[in-house]
Amino acid sequence: MASLFTEADVAELRRLGWFRRIDKVEKLGDRHLDDDQLLMNLIHIDELHQQMIKEYGNNGTGKYTGLMPDIRAGAKDAAKLMSAFDSFSDRHDVVISLYDSDGELTTLRNAITKMIDTTERLKSRVGHRHDPIFNPLRHSANRLIDLWTTVAGSPPKLAYANRKYAAGKCLFHVLDKLCAAYGGELTDKTLAQLCKKATTKHNKIK
Repeated sequence: MASLFTEADVAELRRLGWFRRIDKVEKLGDRHLDDDQLLMNLIHIDELHQQMIKEYGNNGTGKYTGLMPDIRAGAKDAAKLMSAFDSFSDRHDVVISLYDSDGELTTLRNAITKMIDTTERLKSRVGHRHDPIFNPLRHSANRLIDLWTTVAGSPPKLAYANRKYAAGKCLFHVLDKLCAAYGGELTDKTLAQLCKKATTKHNKIK
């Protein structure tokens, strides 16, 4: 299947102002290799975007709906399972020995204990959070912002994350093609918010 992006898109991005790498001295042939790498990155974004559309649709969580409540409920169910096991094991030694000739009950108790540890750890990590949102366009936009950061040295500034400036023009060239091919919509405001988050994260790790 042909990719959504071609050399023509790379040429258009260069025209719009997509930077070449600033962290190396350009040598003979680097320009061609740099363009090839950009095209490969665009193709990867397209492939992952298609996969996310298939899994989650255009608007979010898809098959992961209910993940967080299930994790919290799982911790309760594991505790109930241990309680039921304790009730079963509190039988007369003669009866229990019929079920534990090869240490099966000990193995089962160890497995349940390990499972309880896992469920409690997951419950602690998710806290009261809601289900994660897997939005294909936002994810692709974040990957584009990362690509821009790699070559430009920092994410697009909030004021430039729109269709009036080079950064916004470049990002929307790619995002508009994804929208046209697979549906969905990502506004200037949303892109600006993503760039702001990326800038905050970038400044923390500098």
